[in-house]
Amino acid sequence: MVLSLKANKKRILAVIILIALVIVGITVLPKITEEPVKYEGGTASERISFLESFGYTVSEDPVDVRTVTIPKEFSEIYTEYNKMQKAQGFDLLPYRGKEVKQYVYLITNYSGVEAEVHATMLVYQNIIIGGDVSSAEINGFMHGFGKDSAHFGSEGKYEAKVETEKDVLDNEKSEITETESSLDETKETAEILNEVSEDIYPTD
Repeated sequence: MVLSLKANKKRILAVIILIALVIVGITVLPKITEEPVKYEGGTASERISFLESFGYTVSEDPVDVRTVTIPKEFSEIYTEYNKMQKAQGFDLLPYRGKEVKQYVYLITNYSGVEAEVHATMLVYQNIIIGGDVSSAEINGFMHGFGKDSAHFGSEGKYEAKVETEKDVLDNEKSEITETESSLDETKETAEILNEVSEDIYPTD
């Protein structure tokens, strides 16, 4: 009887320890997995190396450097912009109201685009906290650092609409209508990207 009680106590103790380990795992592991991505960006070599890791060749010196403030309250546009940041492992929410350094580099080997393409990096206390790659053409694009990363507004109303070849070739009337629609959408896209640029990176 005594041996049986001792054995039961050992089993109970083992179960308690196991439960404790499970609880610790549940509370600690999410904090570990949710730790934001951190990349050093305090020096020119660190920033260039970061961009080169995506296959880009960039200008040795940034074409623009300025201090910008992450807004305390995110507008609809900035919320969409932060969705793009989150898709590539960053999050600007913790930096609301903070002054950060903005570095803009010219990408010299971005294929398939005639206009200039720039990489914009946001750096806070020598850590890269976000940024994007964008083109300067009228119906340009904006996406995360990687070419295959999320585009700005890819889940929202700012997504650019693409006219299909089938729609154009249906008939003359359809072709004219869709061409006019495409011009309107191109103008709308250009206005949106301009608004995004002004909202995210306000000029002094």
